[in-house]
Amino acid sequence: MNIKRELKNSRIIMIKEFKQLFRKKVLFVPLFIFPIVMIVFFGYGMGGSVNNVGMLIVNNDMGVSSNTLIQELGTFIPKTAITRCSR
Repeated sequence: MNIKRELKNSRIIMIKEFKQLFRKKVLFVPLFIFPIVMIVFFGYGMGGSVNNVGMLIVNNDMGVSSNTLIQELGTFIPKTAITRCSR
């Protein structure tokens, strides 16, 4: 086994998988949602509570609905620091 050949084969497989992922846009939803659900589920399911978890909300919309949603999230999360960035 040559390590260069193994890395090249791994790179080829990685490129193939990314092409497949970008071809099927529906796969993006489970790719990001399922890990978040599992973190929350196992955080609460293992008998403990989820504390001191950093959260970043990026709001590029700046509309009334998105601002309302962020304000509502802020009421449920203690010690929230909402920073607004303009481009």
